[in-house]
Amino acid sequence: MNFYKLKDRLIFHSLILFLTLFSICVPEIAQALIITNESETPRDTIMSEMQQVLDTEFKSWYPLSMDSLYGGFFSDLDYQWKLNGRQDKMIITQARHVWLKANASMFYQKDTTFRNIAGYGMKFLKEKMWDKEFGGFYDLVTRQGEPIKEDGTIIKKV
Repeated sequence: MNFYKLKDRLIFHSLILFLTLFSICVPEIAQALIITNESETPRDTIMSEMQQVLDTEFKSWYPLSMDSLYGGFFSDLDYQWKLNGRQDKMIITQARHVWLKANASMFYQKDTTFRNIAGYGMKFLKEKMWDKEFGGFYDLVTRQGEPIKEDGTIIKKV
């Protein structure tokens, strides 16, 4: 598969994820901001509703997106939340899942689930996506974590 097609696919999937999260969060936030008889909506109410939206999103994505067989996170879920395609893993997608869960763990400190999921993703990055011989991260690996060559060359982020 052409490297640029993969990047286009990654951009498309990232855009779909962003639009999904945006479309889910905006109506909830807008509803929370509607002024009632009082002059302001209490901050706690807004925070509570935002947390409910985040909780719902996290429950939708995790553990569904976690590849319990080979590690890391799945890259391709269809509109029905089912696995679709070969599930090659891209450094950007894997790193975004780790970043998201690491950030979530700062806000959900009493629940170690998010910290554990971030650690799970870091393990895949370290053991499968990092080039132990020459350093740098492979840009694209198979579901099992083997580097994929593009035009006979392994693509890496150094």
